[in-house]
Amino acid sequence: MKRASDARLRTLVFTVDVPEGSNRERNIRNGWGWPPKPTWKIKFEALRHPAWMMHWLQHGSPYFDNWVRYAGPAASAEKVADFVAYQLKSPMTWEHVERYRELWKGNFVLKGIMHPDDAIRAHSLGLDGIIVSNHGARQLDKAPSPLEVLPAICDAVGDKMTVMIDGGIRRGLDAIIALCMGAKFVFQGRPTLYGVTTGGVAGAAKALAIFHREIDISMAQIGATKIADLGLHFLMWKQEKDLRRNGR
Repeated sequence: MKRASDARLRTLVFTVDVPEGSNRERNIRNGWGWPPKPTWKIKFEALRHPAWMMHWLQHGSPYFDNWVRYAGPAASAEKVADFVAYQLKSPMTWEHVERYRELWKGNFVLKGIMHPDDAIRAHSLGLDGIIVSNHGARQLDKAPSPLEVLPAICDAVGDKMTVMIDGGIRRGLDAIIALCMGAKFVFQGRPTLYGVTTGGVAGAAKALAIFHREIDISMAQIGATKIADLGLHFLMWKQEKDLRRNGR
C-alpha cells in the first residue's frame, strides 16, 4: 500500500472474490496446474503453432515480472509463481477490509461483491466503490452472474457509492447492457487476455479496438448518442419484476 501511495495512485482495489481455490476440472484434464503437467494432446497442439513455440523458446515461461525483485536472486518463473502464491493468503475477512480502509487514504474499492447486504456493509465501512464480480464464474459454477445481481445491489447502494461490474463481458453490447442496468464502469478481462496471449500488447490493443467499434455501432443502432444517456429505458423487459428478480 505504501508503494502504491508513493507512486501517487489514487485508487486501491481489494479483491475478495476467490476465498479458496476451486476444483477446475478442465485444468485437471489438461494438466494445467503447478507445476504444469501438459498432456500429449496439449503438446501436439502447441507444435501446431510454430511462431508461438519460437517465442516461448526465446523467452521462456511467462512470469510475474513485478514480483521478481522480491522472489530472490535469479528467480525462475516457477520460484516467482510460488512466491506469489504464498503471498495470496485466503480467506480475507471484514476485519482486513476495515484495517486496509484505515491504512489507505485514497479511494478504496472492494471487488467481488455479489449480495446487497455485503454492498451495504462495504458502504458502512467507508468504502468508495464496489465491483460486482464472481471472478469469471471459474470459482463457484452455480453462482449467479454479476449481471443478475446488479439491479438489487444498485437498489441498495447505487446512490451512495460507485457500483461497477466485472464478469461475462465478451462483446461491446454486453458492456452497454451493464451500463443500462446501473453500473458506472464495466471491466473485462478475458478478451484482452486472449489478445495478449496471441499478440502481446498489440493483441490487447486489437481486442479493445473491437470493443470500441462494437460499442459505437450498438449505441448508434439503439439511438444513444453518449454513454451518459444509457439507462433502463433502452432495455426491453416483459415485466418489471424481471429487473428486480434478485431483490428477494
